[in-house]
Amino acid sequence: MEIESWYLAGVDENRRRKLGIKVAPTNTDNFTKEDFKKIKPSNYKGRAFKQKLLESFSIETAKKNNKSFAYFLRKFG
Repeated sequence: MEIESWYLAGVDENRRRKLGIKVAPTNTDNFTKEDFKKIKPSNYKGRAFKQKLLESFSIETAKKNNKSFAYFLRKFG
């Protein structure tokens, strides 16, 4: 639905826990910006949370967790 879903899609469950994300869906197809704000740990300010997610980002994990990301890669990757 929104780009924030791609950030989360590329991070596996173990890394999510290490970052302090308590509850988040594995499949992020319907994940919104508002959902993203809800799961963001309070110790991250501004873009720092997105940067942390990108440090652990896996394209293979994202393809499994988000249909639009997988489609994008098939079309343009």
